[in-house]
Amino acid sequence: MALEQLKNNKASDEDGITSDHLKTGGTPVLKVLQKLFNTVLLEDVTPEAWNRSAVVFFFEKRDNTLLKNYRPILLLSHIYKLFFRAIANRLTGKFDDFQPA
Repeated sequence: MALEQLKNNKASDEDGITSDHLKTGGTPVLKVLQKLFNTVLLEDVTPEAWNRSAVVFFFEKRDNTLLKNYRPILLLSHIYKLFFRAIANRLTGKFDDFQPA
């Protein structure tokens, strides 16, 4: 479910992996990611790449010499985004269970 929620055709971070790659990888990729995610949860250690990001500025309008006319985009690992989305989905389900009727 989390994988389906990731947007297609988005830029990758420095690892070069996009959500499109993860989606076309099928079951073998998902099994490797499951092992990684379980290790992160059980050992409370995240991959070093998840601690880094890149900021890219996209020009939006008017005068390109003014910084206010640029929009910052933060490039994060798509594997990290998938992990976060899976956790968020699980928490959302739990929170819904505890809401008063």
